[in-house]
Amino acid sequence: MSQRTAALGKLKQPEAEDLARRAIQSVRDAEEGKDGITYLMDALAVGIETPLTQSYRDQVLEQTDTMSLQDALAKVKREPVATKEGSRT
Repeated sequence: MSQRTAALGKLKQPEAEDLARRAIQSVRDAEEGKDGITYLMDALAVGIETPLTQSYRDQVLEQTDTMSLQDALAKVKREPVATKEGSRT
């Protein structure tokens, strides 16, 4: 287990870029509505914010080349998206 990853896949020191990459990947891997982008949209909708929320949101938008989280989610569902590390989701 890496120093940045705790038990059960939780990140000890999360970074927005990594969170966004994982959220994008989760659209393909998770049950409908249980992905990281939907989770972020739901959190924002009820006013939940952390120190990383805005940079996390910005990274999702940047990595998917979209203007809204809704567009990002739809785009990732439609087509593979290359993340900054070059992997395709």
